[in-house]
Amino acid sequence: MAMRGLEFSHVTKRYSLGSSHVLALDEVNHHFQPGVTLLRGPSGSGKSTLLHLAGALDDPTQGQVLFHGHSLSSLSEKEKTQWRRTQVGFVFQDFHLLGQLNLMDNIAYPLHQRGRSAKDCRTRVTELLKQVGLMGYERRFPRELSGGERQRVAIARSLVACPKLLIADEPTANLDSKTGQSILDLLLTLLEQHSEMLLLVASHDQLVMDALGAQQVQLQDGRLLS
Repeated sequence: MAMRGLEFSHVTKRYSLGSSHVLALDEVNHHFQPGVTLLRGPSGSGKSTLLHLAGALDDPTQGQVLFHGHSLSSLSEKEKTQWRRTQVGFVFQDFHLLGQLNLMDNIAYPLHQRGRSAKDCRTRVTELLKQVGLMGYERRFPRELSGGERQRVAIARSLVACPKLLIADEPTANLDSKTGQSILDLLLTLLEQHSEMLLLVASHDQLVMDALGAQQVQLQDGRLLS
């Protein structure tokens, strides 16, 4: 039976910078189980690199990243793209919303890419807007929203395809503490509704550490300390 969750097995990642090499991750071994895990560590510790490998946005130099027992490194680029579209949701600190699209089309964008009908898209987006507290905002554009509202839209978009893995990279970095707390409360509520989901959050924000105190993993200089 395949192991559930996300497994890093002897994972090392090096980047080439001209004639020199940067060791971003150094022999990382860890099994991330469904539920929430917080990646802690200062800037440059390897958090973003680990998230990129977890989401198959990059390949390890050595070792394997496995999701539910299947190696992501063995997938072709086309298969990785398909896997990300169907299995992974991404939430970034800079929101990455499409300014020319209203909220309905921003959130539905991953479904449009998969060829879902307009009716299916509307039904799913309406359901998510209710969950993130933005019902009635369908025709608004990102420029008309506050930072917290934009992050809620980004979370809705990340969930639209019902992913099994949700990756959040510094999701509260550009928000004030009150808005950041509301975003964390929303993520935890959504996780309760999707018990099989694996939520991987990278942050060095004390607010996030206090809110997501259960499973924490410390990174420093590319090494896993705990």
